[in-house]
Amino acid sequence: AKTNKNLNIRFEGRLDNLVIRYKGKLLYSYKKDQKREKEKTEKQVAAQSRIAVTNDFCSELNKIEFLKLLWGKWPKRGRIGYRNMIAANMRLSFPDRPSKLNIIAPYTGKSLNNICESLNKEEFEIKIPTVTKKVILSEEERLATIIFVFCLIDPVRKKQQPYKLFSQTAKINEYCTSEEYNYKIAVEPKLKTELDNYKTCIIYNSIIFAKPGGMVHKWIDTNAKEFKLNKG
Repeated sequence: AKTNKNLNIRFEGRLDNLVIRYKGKLLYSYKKDQKREKEKTEKQVAAQSRIAVTNDFCSELNKIEFLKLLWGKWPKRGRIGYRNMIAANMRLSFPDRPSKLNIIAPYTGKSLNNICESLNKEEFEIKIPTVTKKVILSEEERLATIIFVFCLIDPVRKKQQPYKLFSQTAKINEYCTSEEYNYKIAVEPKLKTELDNYKTCIIYNSIIFAKPGGMVHKWIDTNAKEFKLNKG
């Protein structure tokens, strides 16, 4: 067979390195090293980071059974609670950490200010005002579960994680909406060991009222609040 000196084919055994030239002109090239992947824009990178932060935040919420039950009812009933948490928080997170805008319970339209008054390494103090205008409870709904989520931010050392999440709960039996409540609650050991490593703590909280058997129909949401740590 005659060879065509004008036709030059270089093939290295893989389709990602096939080059065909004719009379010096490039007819086809599929070289892997010449393929240019589109660089992700800063906006795309931020969006991906925000998704990761939101997943992390909602994973902490999902550890609390009452929140799982509550989010299973809102905003789309029948949807897995975790998916509702994600949908509600996705646009509220920062790319590098949760923000004060993130929420641990669905909005009710009758929110309270954050109930935490102070925080130190040993305890945090809460103050709950009367809530007669916020919620009406039947006799079987008077077990109140107060949920706290702590987000430590602004690490003291750069090598530390940009944020860490913790949660704990407290209960009030025979809750009365016309009474004020003041409590000092001990900081749990896992959170206590990390407080010195961060400069700021965001505290999220919500009050959930459950019927016997764990049925959740009523709750009070609050806004998040920042506390400065390691002053001086």
